[in-house]
Amino acid sequence: MTTSPLPRQKGQWQKGFTLVELMVVIVIMSIMLGFLVVSIGGGERDKPLQDEAKRISALIKLATEQSMLQSMEIGLLIDEGSYRFLTLHEESWSPLSENNFRQRKLPGSIQLELVTIEHLPPPEQLEKRVPQILLLSSGEMTPFELEIRGDDIDYYFSLTGSAMGKLTLQQVEY
Repeated sequence: MTTSPLPRQKGQWQKGFTLVELMVVIVIMSIMLGFLVVSIGGGERDKPLQDEAKRISALIKLATEQSMLQSMEIGLLIDEGSYRFLTLHEESWSPLSENNFRQRKLPGSIQLELVTIEHLPPPEQLEKRVPQILLLSSGEMTPFELEIRGDDIDYYFSLTGSAMGKLTLQQVEY
């Protein structure tokens, strides 16, 4: 005697997924994974620009706090291809001794440009290594706008400092 499968009764569901259902889920997951990879790893070319903009902003904030805590005047000197923090000792500027504030060389593809600054030191003082931006022990600073630009990138960062010591970093599209 041969046994035949029992007929399905009404309301009884077959267990498992069909091949079409599995394929649809795999396609949806691969599309979502693709978006995730693009959003996380897509900015390799502009990462140095973002890092440098965040670094200089954080260093200026840190130097402002240190200036207030230690009652000392700190200045930021921007050269071509580098920047450094200086401190005022008996009417002359000297480099800050702390490692955080050492001279930093910019990667070749990044440039800093002071766009607006009030009370820019005269050219003869700039030759004597006088900082363009002063961070005072009172919490005030020289008002400025610093543009951080990268080669072949369609935006730049604008770092703005107010006289009352407030810093604003924003991305600006060309």
